[in-house]
This record gives sequence, C-alpha cells and structure tokens, in this order.
Amino acid sequence: MIGSRWGPLPLLEVTAPGDAVITLRLLVVSTMVILVVAITFVLVAIALRIGNVRRGRRWTRLERKWEDDLLEMLSGEIPEDPARFGVTADESLFFVSVLARYARRVSGRERALLAKLADPFLPHVERQLRSRVEEQRARAIQALRMFGGVRYERQIVGMLDDPARVVAMAAAAALATREMAHHADAVIARLPRFTSWRPRVVSGMLAQMGPGGAPRLRAMMVRGDVGPEARAVVVDALRILNDVTSADVAAGVLQGAVRPSVAELPSGESLPVAVLREGEPIVACLRLLGQVGSPTHAPAVRRHLHDADPSVRVAAVEALAAIGDDADAERFLHAVGDGSPIVGAEAARALAAIGRDDLLQSLARDGSERSLLAREVLHARPGGAR
Repeated sequence: MIGSRWGPLPLLEVTAPGDAVITLRLLVVSTMVILVVAITFVLVAIALRIGNVRRGRRWTRLERKWEDDLLEMLSGEIPEDPARFGVTADESLFFVSVLARYARRVSGRERALLAKLADPFLPHVERQLRSRVEEQRARAIQALRMFGGVRYERQIVGMLDDPARVVAMAAAAALATREMAHHADAVIARLPRFTSWRPRVVSGMLAQMGPGGAPRLRAMMVRGDVGPEARAVVVDALRILNDVTSADVAAGVLQGAVRPSVAELPSGESLPVAVLREGEPIVACLRLLGQVGSPTHAPAVRRHLHDADPSVRVAAVEALAAIGDDADAERFLHAVGDGSPIVGAEAARALAAIGRDDLLQSLARDGSERSLLAREVLHARPGGAR
C-alpha cells in the first residue's frame, strides 16, 4: 500500500515487459491486415469501375457503328448482309437487343429484315440463358421471344422456374401473349411467384394473353389452393379484358364469401392481416362486377356493403352505383355516414352518379358531419352547388 492524502492506495498490477511486446506486435499486425484488406477492397472497386466504364464505352461505340449500317440497310442503301456488322459471339446478345429496340417501332418489310439479321446470332443468345448473370438471362429471353418464334418456346417455358424472380417474370411476360395463349396454364401455375410485384403489372401481363387465356383465369378464381393475392390479380386481369362471362363467377365468389361485418369489429381494433388479405379478391370481384356486371349481380354486391374492411365497402358502393337500382339510394344515403371517410365520400359520389342530387342537397343543409361531404360532391358537379 502507498500512502496519500486521500488514504492508502492499492499497488497497480504491472504487466511483464514481454507480454507488452507481444500485445503491441499483435496490435500492429492486426492493423496492417485491416489496412491491406481495406486497400484491396478499394483497388477492386476501382478496377470494377474502370472495367465497367471501358465496357460501356465499347458498347456505345459498337452500337453507333451498328446503327449507322442498320439505318442504311433499312433504307436499302446497302445490301442486307448480317456479316457486315462484324458481330462476335460474345457481342450477339447486345446486337440482337439493339435490333429488338428497332423491331418494336417498325412492321412489315423492316420487321422481317430485322428478324433476318438477328437469326444467325440466336443460337449464341440461347446460350446466354445459362449465364450466371440474371440480367443476361432476362435479356436473352426477351430477344428470343422477339425473333425466335416457336423455335425457342420450350426454352422460355423452362425459364419460368429460374431461381431469379426477375428472370421468371421475363419468361412469363414473353409467354403471356395472344400467340402464346396455349402456355397460359404454365404461366398461371407460377403466378404465386409474382405476387411480390405490383399487382397491376402482373394483371396487365396476364391480360396480354387476350380472350384465349380467359377460361383458365376464370378457373383460377375459385381454386382454393391459390392465395388471395394471386386470385385478386387474376380477377383484375379479367376486368382488363372486359370478360363478361366472368361476372357470374365473381358473383358466386361474393355470395360464398364469409366475411366479418363492421358491426362485429370491436371499437378501436384493427382487422387481422388474414382478413385484409382475403379482402383483396373480394375487392377485385366487386370492381369486375362494377364494369361488366348486370342488375342480376347486385344482390351479391349488397352483401358486402357492411363488410368490416373499408376497402371492401368502398368497392361495393362503387359497383352498386353502376349496376344497382333506385332502391339503393337509401343504402348510399346511410353509407354517407359510414365511420370511414373514404366510404362516406364514395357513397356521396354514388348518390350523384344515380342522379339523386335531391338527397345530397338535403344532406348539405342538415348541419351534420355528412353535410360537408354532400357539399363537396355538389360543388364538384358541373354548375356547382344548387
């Protein structure tokens, strides 16, 4: 112990000099290793950047050269000879992609010429389906679909099971056409893989199959082994197709759906996620009926005016405004006072849509919370409030 003005202090333990030297060496070595790794990463990043810049310049230079010859060839100034472009095997995909960009803008003789120029390079493009780079595989699918015709259908169908979803989606988009409608079953069977994409994108893709794919889409509406997101996408595709036949199927789905009502939902509680997910195909069916349905389907729609999900109630009001009858005016009048503002606003617009301005004017004068919605709708009509 050592004495001090604050009292005795314990002696500090002193590390042996040999241990201190070892610890210092380890610290220096660790620092050097970390520094070397950091420098390596920086050098690799710089090298990759330089490589990308060089490749980009090379592709830009080639594209300009090819486009000059291509424009002259399309105008008939030079002979139609694919060998003139001097395309190597590793340049084939990029060259065909350039041709595809032009092919989307032209038709007739020019389109046939582009297909002729692309044809010798398609076997090289087909080999890119086995590339380790996802983007390469997706671009190869697009190129083969554009110029390969039926020759590469089997390979494109096989790419629906590619591990990368972006590649599988490219394959699905290539097959979802009127000419490829006979592959609708293969595309629809993989539909659950694409539910992470924006639903409108997938619905639009399915609609590209045209009426030929509609029977398969209708069958999927009622399959219990298909998730609600996929069913909603299918129904929306049928709506885009204006498929009148699907109206009866949609009405059957609505009649058979067992849903909680807004009265059953405890105040302040949110709906379970499962209920919200199952509401997606219900909303899609309601929108479908609002577009292609008839008054005979109105009873199925009315069942969902009191659904616990506000999105379902909004879609039900909108559909009923399109296919309902005069008696529905009272239902809309009641819905204007819905606890959800979006439902109330849609109900007010529904009253305007069926020509019941008299009810809106009465609401606008009653001084209740609903009067504001009524006045907004009346002011939005031509001529403003009356």
